[in-house]
Amino acid sequence: MMIIYSLSHIKILKLIIFNPIFIGTIIFTIIGGILAGFLLNLTLRNMIIFIIILALIPFIVLILTTSGVSYGIENNYIIIKYIRTYKIPINEVNISLVPYSKVKPVFREAGVSIPGLLALGRYKFANGKHGIAIIYKPQEKALLITYDNKLFVISHPGIEKAYRELLNEIKRYNASTRP
Repeated sequence: MMIIYSLSHIKILKLIIFNPIFIGTIIFTIIGGILAGFLLNLTLRNMIIFIIILALIPFIVLILTTSGVSYGIENNYIIIKYIRTYKIPINEVNISLVPYSKVKPVFREAGVSIPGLLALGRYKFANGKHGIAIIYKPQEKALLITYDNKLFVISHPGIEKAYRELLNEIKRYNASTRP
C-alpha cells in the first residue's frame, strides 16, 4: 500500500506529554485515586497500585484507539484504517479540500480527542453531517472523502500535499481505464 499518511504512537505521545488538559486529567485521576483509596480503606500499597492503574487507563485507551491509523492507496482503492479498515474504490470516491472551520468536529459520538490537537473516531461536524474524523494537529484545510453515504474528514500537517497525491492517483486511474 502506498501510505499517504500514518499516525504513529510517537506523534500521539508527543501530543499528550506536554498537553495541559491531559496532564490535568492525570492529576485529577491521581487525586481521585487517593480519595477513593481512603474511602475504601485501602492499604498504602494497594492505594499506590490503584492509582497507577487509574493513571495508566488514559494512556492505554489512546494507544489502543490510535494503533495503525493511516490512509493510502492500494490496487485502485483508497484504504482508510481506523479501528477497522475502509476500502473505497478509487473510481467511486469524491474528494475535496475544504476550509477546516466548515467541517471541524463539534460532537464526539465515539472515539478519542485532545481538544484542538487530535480527533479520532465518529463525530458530528460543523456542517451538520456525521462521519469518521482522522485529525491530528488540524490545518486550515481538511480533506473530505465521501463514498456510499460515508464521510471521512482528515486533517494533518501536509494535508494539501496528500490531497494532490490522491488527485494524481485518481487521474492516473481514470486515464488508464479510458477506452
